[in-house]
Order: sequence, then structure tokens, then C-alpha cells
Amino acid sequence: MQEHSHKQNRELLVLIHGLAANTMFLRPLERHFSRLGFNVLNWGYPSIRNGVEKNAQRLRQLLEDAESQSSNPRIHIVAHSMGSIVTRAALTAYLPAMLGRVVLLGPPNRGSPVARRLAPALGRLCPALHDLSDVPASLVNQLPVPENYSFGIIAAAYDRVVPLANTHLETESDHLVLPFGHGSMLFQAAVADAVHCFLTGGQFCPAFVGLA
Repeated sequence: MQEHSHKQNRELLVLIHGLAANTMFLRPLERHFSRLGFNVLNWGYPSIRNGVEKNAQRLRQLLEDAESQSSNPRIHIVAHSMGSIVTRAALTAYLPAMLGRVVLLGPPNRGSPVARRLAPALGRLCPALHDLSDVPASLVNQLPVPENYSFGIIAAAYDRVVPLANTHLETESDHLVLPFGHGSMLFQAAVADAVHCFLTGGQFCPAFVGLA
């Protein structure tokens, strides 16, 4: 990755989209955090063609490259939906010493019933559906629970893709529910503010509690 002089000594924030999405979905967050002084990398990956493991390998390489650059004092990650599981898989294989904090948005940490229903018909075209299924043997339900980094979870109260209970993990640093949908949460100022609160302080601000 090329770094420009005006971005040196700024913390790197990697944004990661979800299944069947692209970097356009994270442009509002990209603009928001760029204005706040972060060096933002809005990372795209082939979410339909490749399953979680292949995309996690790509993310691992990106993190290794980012860590090799002294201009990144810390590396934060904000990931949506499938991107959250790609993030967990990548950090299981490689944990950057410069890793800051991680925020997972609408993460199917215990799988998604929608993925389970679609997998029999569409799983050959989209391997990630099998990975993200809520069956016990799926990849997401076999991933180790994160233990070596600070991560917060923002769940959507009106999520029809990931049940609220499936967003939780035992080792989460904080968990917040906001009154949005699975996709619409990416375009909400309250979500951006909550993410910023966690990245800077390690927990979600009390002002957001009770909004759902």
C-alpha cells in the first residue's frame, strides 16, 4: 500500500463490507472517519466467489503489509456482517502487534438462519452461505472465540438476517443494540458515532444505551 505524506502518523482504519456487497456500502463510514483524521482503507473482497477462509487469507496479507509500514501507529478494523467473520478468521491466523480495536456490525457470530436456508440452493455459487450457516458444524460456529484483542459489537434491532442472540460472543468487550436494520445501519450517524466512541475509548458511550 502506498502512503501519502499527509497521512503519516495517522491511525489506520480498515473497513470491511459484508456478503454480496462492495466498498460503496461503507462510503459513509469512510468519509466520516476520514474527516476525523483516520487513514481509512475501505477494503473490497470477492464475497460471493470465495468463502470465508480464502478471503481471510487476503485480509491477513493486507494486515501484514499494513503492519510493515511504520506510518501506521495502530490498526483498527470495522467490519459488517460476513466481513466480521472474515476478520475473526484472519485475526485467528495472524494477530498484528499494532492491532488497536475492532468493531463488528451485525455479525453472524453464531451463524445466520438465512444463510442456512439459502445454502442448499445457492451454496455452490456462494460458498460463504455454508460458512455462515447457523448449523453447529459451520465454519463460523467452529471459529475460536477471540481472546487477545478488544472488540465491540453493534447489533441491529430490526435485523432480519442475523438474530440478536447470534451476534454475541462470550469475550466481547461491549455490545450495543441500535434501532436499525442489517443493511441500513451502515448509513446511520448514530452507528458511526458509536463506532468512534469504541475505537477511542474501548466501550460504547452511555448516550447510546437504551436507543433500541
